[in-house]
Amino acid sequence: GKSIFFNPSNPSALVARANIFCKTGELTKALKDAEEAITIGSYAQAYSAKGYVLFLQKRYEEAVNSYNKALELEPNNATVKNRKQAAEREISKCRALILNLLDDKEVVMRVYKDKEMSEALEEEEFKQILDVAQCGSSSAPVPWENPKLQKLLSILRSIQNERAKEAAGSVGNKRPSKQHESPSGRKAGPKERTKRRTSSRKSRRRVRRKTPSRTHTDNSRSDAIKCVPYYQ
Repeated sequence: GKSIFFNPSNPSALVARANIFCKTGELTKALKDAEEAITIGSYAQAYSAKGYVLFLQKRYEEAVNSYNKALELEPNNATVKNRKQAAEREISKCRALILNLLDDKEVVMRVYKDKEMSEALEEEEFKQILDVAQCGSSSAPVPWENPKLQKLLSILRSIQNERAKEAAGSVGNKRPSKQHESPSGRKAGPKERTKRRTSSRKSRRRVRRKTPSRTHTDNSRSDAIKCVPYYQ
């Protein structure tokens, strides 16, 4: 096959190869190429590529910093803006999980059932990581890529999803009112409700019989009097 010439002194070529490494999951090589492209010269795409690699490595604060440097060079770059927002959203979601769920006693008990987590939560180093994650100090970026922190987030997400499904199930189990429910159990539509009202009116008309009256023939012939039964 043909060999492809690669110029390691060309920042565009390094960024292109970094993107290929990202797709193949070789993030260490991708980061190396992106950083090499940055050393060659101020290049917005190189900072963006580095930010994307850091994002995939779950190093979200570092990714945001890299995107900020790219935006200093190209303030109107829509791709970089979108990537920066994605990283900031991940930071917010992770922090919200820790703040909201770790205040729940039931959640804490479930976390402690995991042996690795119960040991980690007793470690001073991990406690400091959680403190930084909850406070959101800009001076100390949160190591979201930390395996123990990732496992904790995975457990919290699982609990959050379970609760969301339970809430959705309780709403779905509410049956519609009998007034608008069809015999099959589904909610009756407008046409079906109109048909029922019409049928009900016809039934009432059949029940309401016209009250018959007594009719007399000739007064001179009493035996000719015919009485129609009177219904009340």
